[in-house]
Amino acid sequence: MLNLDTQSGDQKIVKTVIELAHNFALKVVAEGIENEATLLLLKEWGCEWAQDYYIAKPAAIEPFLAWLSNHNPGSWFNE
Repeated sequence: MLNLDTQSGDQKIVKTVIELAHNFALKVVAEGIENEATLLLLKEWGCEWAQDYYIAKPAAIEPFLAWLSNHNPGSWFNE
């Protein structure tokens, strides 16, 4: 989703895919979040979940569990 926050054509595609998923009663996981602006757009469009480097980098189990204890899963949309 590189530059999703500035590419209107990409925005239309992603927003349409989210709407389509919701029409089938599916929840959406966005992958490739590169910045806060993209995360906020996805939140505005109703995306339920997000993952990638902007939220957290890959980690071994112990550092991941420590990170998880400080972040309610899914709360990044509420912060």
